[in-house]
Amino acid sequence: MNIQKQLIRSLALVMCACMLFTAIACGKADTTPTETTGAADATVASTTVTDAVSTEPAETQDPATVDELPEKNYNNETFSVMYRTEWAYEFIANEINGELINDAVYKRNADVEERFGVKLEFLPVNGAYEHRDSFRNTVIAAVNSGDDTYDMISCYQSIMTPIITGGYLYDINEMPHIDLSKVWWSQKVADAYTVADQCYMITGDISLSFWEYALVYFFNKKLSSEYQLPDLYQIVKDGKWTLDKVIELTNNVYSDLNGDGKKDKNDSFGFVSAYDNHIRSYTISSAIPVAPRGDDGYLTLAFGGERPQTLVEKLIALHYAPGTLMGYGATNDPQSGQIPTVFTENRALMMSWYLGNAAVIRDMEADFGILPYPKLDENQETYSTVSLYQLSMICFPNTIKDTEMCGMIAEAMCMESYHEVIPSYYDLILKAKNVRDEQSAEMVDLIRESITFDPGWVYGTVIGSPNQIIENLVEANNPNFASAFKAQEKAINKKVEQLNETFKKLAEG
Repeated sequence: MNIQKQLIRSLALVMCACMLFTAIACGKADTTPTETTGAADATVASTTVTDAVSTEPAETQDPATVDELPEKNYNNETFSVMYRTEWAYEFIANEINGELINDAVYKRNADVEERFGVKLEFLPVNGAYEHRDSFRNTVIAAVNSGDDTYDMISCYQSIMTPIITGGYLYDINEMPHIDLSKVWWSQKVADAYTVADQCYMITGDISLSFWEYALVYFFNKKLSSEYQLPDLYQIVKDGKWTLDKVIELTNNVYSDLNGDGKKDKNDSFGFVSAYDNHIRSYTISSAIPVAPRGDDGYLTLAFGGERPQTLVEKLIALHYAPGTLMGYGATNDPQSGQIPTVFTENRALMMSWYLGNAAVIRDMEADFGILPYPKLDENQETYSTVSLYQLSMICFPNTIKDTEMCGMIAEAMCMESYHEVIPSYYDLILKAKNVRDEQSAEMVDLIRESITFDPGWVYGTVIGSPNQIIENLVEANNPNFASAFKAQEKAINKKVEQLNETFKKLAEG
């Protein structure tokens, strides 16, 4: 995806800038085939990575932050990770090179290798959405042949969900040493993926893309001042940051800069965004359950009613307003590629995009701020956002021979990412370098804490993607949610029942 490549390039630039305080251009992360870290004996300069390890006595620490892994030496046994070449920077760091994230990843890998006496081996497979079939087939072929080449798999979320129902993955709840109550794992993701006490995919601090692909709002402070907007941060803190407020502030902010009499990417706007995932994500931010888990542990479709109808109406009002420009964020649509440019050129008051885009737009002249996705209404208790399907999930093929080692090393890698990698990325890049004020840094904290998933979202690809109904209606400028949902409700319900039956069979072995 073009935006993903842009993010990687821009992240490389930001990494050097944070270290050297100069604008040093950096290349893309190394994506060479089969890599081993060879890093066990190296150390990283103390100025490179923020040390997040608590010095509190263990008995006074939050239990969720305590390292409870036993000491173990695997005598240089190999632990192999299948990773996506397009997101190599999450795992590959061949040497210390002064780039902040590279060096943090290097140190994480080295620490795990040294502590447990393992050799980390990283095996690349193309894993972007366009390679979904070949990626899945690689896993299926390995499992069907009894091949235990891969101890752990890092994968594209929606690509691998169908693999779960095929019985190719190991139940993480049965994996020794993986403790999903620890802060380095996302409990919300684990909870959303759990059906009938079974969980086959998780994520957390081992995945930088988990944080990069959180959807947020950016706002241009220069334009905000010119249009005399109220304090947006305070609106968020007061719980009044809603879709109605966004519409109110951006609806009529438009200027035909080139004077051609038509709205296009060369004009100035109140709000710029994209269709597809950007629209779909309002289901989560509006606290609309798709298919929650019931008391029996199985999913139940709960998507109908007044709330999604209200959401469709508000989204149409926002996205077809005079002051809004829309593109397609997940395609090669030329106009979509211009959306961040419109914002950085001070021609957009607000923009919805990825949190990682802070690295792309950080060099714009005007200051910008970051806000969470808005609530549907003020009655909604909390803000929620979602990290898009591109994020890296962690899973294990059911052919793994040594579950004890796999659980131990996976837990260690995620824990060390919490201590080494995330402080570098989150505190120094997102909060210090890209974000222009302390209040936006507070918003980033809020956004991180509010990343939320729904079982009907994560299993969307196998139950008929009900969350796409709202996206399709908004794109078609059709407010009739009730009719569109009724047309698909029976088929979606049947697929939910089939998913539940699959989990029953998996539980039976």
